[in-house]
Amino acid sequence: MSTATKIDPVPAADVVTRYQQRLWEALQISEAEAARGTKALYPALMVLENLLMSDLLTDYEQDSFIEDPSLQDFVLRSRKLFCELELAIENNLVLLFSGREASDHLLHHPGNIMHNYLTRFEILVRKEIALAAITPGSHILMIGSGYFPSTAIELAGQAGCRIDCVDFVAEAVAMSRKFIAKIGLDDRITIIHGRGEERDCGQYDAVLVGCLAQPKREIMANLAATAAPHCRVVCRTTLGARSFMWKPVGPNELEPYRPVRSFRATGTQHLSSMLVRL
Repeated sequence: MSTATKIDPVPAADVVTRYQQRLWEALQISEAEAARGTKALYPALMVLENLLMSDLLTDYEQDSFIEDPSLQDFVLRSRKLFCELELAIENNLVLLFSGREASDHLLHHPGNIMHNYLTRFEILVRKEIALAAITPGSHILMIGSGYFPSTAIELAGQAGCRIDCVDFVAEAVAMSRKFIAKIGLDDRITIIHGRGEERDCGQYDAVLVGCLAQPKREIMANLAATAAPHCRVVCRTTLGARSFMWKPVGPNELEPYRPVRSFRATGTQHLSSMLVRL
């Protein structure tokens, strides 16, 4: 008669310690590879990303983890690398798709070299459309659209609405305008050079505040002062271990708004979103 081997569970504290060690190792490798350029950084940083998005720890453990004072240097170094890679990806996406028709660009299929990246935004925007009750007749403002306005493209494709994108980086605005015109979406997407904290938001049915859009406190104060009463405001953030990739919204940055409904990123998703109200 065979007997089963008893396997003792690993103490939770040991799991967290081992997880932390793996993160440090992946960060150090990524920093070393970053010196060799984006092509070397990408595969190394994907190892770190997979660890951060593995959900090996509970939500409580992740939230406590990100607040650990001993890890703040790690957080800053990690975010710097992810920001560097994000900008490189956006620039390459513009170059990659500038010669294609809009119909080809809007397809999400496994053969697409950026399938995973694009699919993340496809899923995120689908959830945000439901969160903010966006319809084909909605007029949307996206604050912080970057070099590659993936959110606006998804909104146009999924909801058929009109979108204004505002970004303060002149080069990003110039590239986005040319790209949107090239793929034939300039009748629905308008790229504006400006600052989210200075934009009159009275004409919009919903406003999406990007995760990297800054300064958050001033942006939210401007929304409170200029947005119409019916306007739905959605603010993107990061939670738990994913906050090692992008800075989360601070506890006081939403004021005078308060969260009323949200969804938390899991699996392959980076970003969480909150519907906020005054």
